[in-house]
Amino acid sequence: MKKYNLKTAVAMVVGIIIGAGVFFKSGSILSSTGGNLWLGMLSWIIGGMLIMSSAYAFVILTNDFKISGGVNEYAGQTIGKKYGYFTGFYMAVVYFPCICSVIAWLCAKYTLVLFAVNSDIWIIILSFSYLILFTLLNVLAPLISGKLQVSATIIKLIPLAFIAVAGVIYGLFFENGYLIFNFTHETSEITTSGIWQAICSTVFAYEGWICVTSINNELNDSKRDFPKAIFFGAIICILTYLLYYIGLAGTYPNEDFIVDNDNTVKKAFMLLLGKYGGTILYIFVLISSFGCLNGLCIANIRGFQNLASYNEFIGSKQINHKKTKSGLSYYSAILALVIAIIWGTFWFLCIYNVIPRIIDISELSISFLYVFYIPIYIYIMIKNKNSSFIRRYIIPILAIIASIIIIISGIIAHKLNSLIFLIICALLIFIGFIIEKRKD
Repeated sequence: MKKYNLKTAVAMVVGIIIGAGVFFKSGSILSSTGGNLWLGMLSWIIGGMLIMSSAYAFVILTNDFKISGGVNEYAGQTIGKKYGYFTGFYMAVVYFPCICSVIAWLCAKYTLVLFAVNSDIWIIILSFSYLILFTLLNVLAPLISGKLQVSATIIKLIPLAFIAVAGVIYGLFFENGYLIFNFTHETSEITTSGIWQAICSTVFAYEGWICVTSINNELNDSKRDFPKAIFFGAIICILTYLLYYIGLAGTYPNEDFIVDNDNTVKKAFMLLLGKYGGTILYIFVLISSFGCLNGLCIANIRGFQNLASYNEFIGSKQINHKKTKSGLSYYSAILALVIAIIWGTFWFLCIYNVIPRIIDISELSISFLYVFYIPIYIYIMIKNKNSSFIRRYIIPILAIIASIIIIISGIIAHKLNSLIFLIICALLIFIGFIIEKRKD
């Protein structure tokens, strides 16, 4: 049943895209651009435009080809069933569990920052605990999980809006404000790879846009309103991130955010609202991160269930057989949780220097996902014969260019680490190929 108008659709787009990434990546974007706020702002804009191009291509798929669902459904119904399987396999084994494990780590960090505790062991314990907790929540109490998701969507906009307004006012009109200073001073030399790194970080902050396609069937006039919802929603997200980024710059020197982004964000809240008010606002950031983790777990635990729907995966019958009352597969949830814990362990080994390289699985897992998008965009140009020149060629070409830029940004930003991660992914995809051949 059609039930959403354009205003509601725009609000849903904003709620889906904005997540914990803006709190997580602001410091790294500053660091990557040498503390240059102008370049940081440009990175936010470029990242938003890249995502908007990709989203518009999927709007065409949804409206002109009547395709809906997850990425693997788009891949399967355009390129073919096998391609859909391998796309779904990558998302189930790499994409979702990687991002879930990193966001769980982020939630653990924010929890300890809130209580002024500095302990790597507790970060690890809390990270795994959060992964298990939110997986169980979605399996055993999906109604509570849904309510948390709705509440977090509203709550996460509060600290962003407050910093955007109060931070700019403080930075411009108070004696201890830093806005002008931060706009006119750089902290280190700017490098080309640093700019690519900043763009890669913004893509992480905007990621989640693909979920926007799920609301298309709920719109009163989807063909007219869906493209508008994507455009206006993306513009609002870009402006929100920019204003938050500028607002933070009004409170403390850029060097503080580069050295310790999480603690400095908390101090910025306390500077503007006092000890108790700042703490409450930081709790909102934590709840926002929980909402982001919950949403990712919703998708993660369904990854293998989606694969089983292709009947190309070992144990497809077993995965589809044992389900909850809401239709969720127990086996899919358990397998997804185990793989997320494995990726989380790998992440901890990297960031705590047990492995002598910090392989950023959050950014690289997103960058390489765009490899799977390019054939889908080419499909639009080949098959969308009855559409306009813009819808058939211009938008898909822009989406292909956006995908290539995102892939290149990951490779340049992470250099040899991107090759190592690519080899790991290739091995996993090869395992997926063997599984598909031996499914019987």
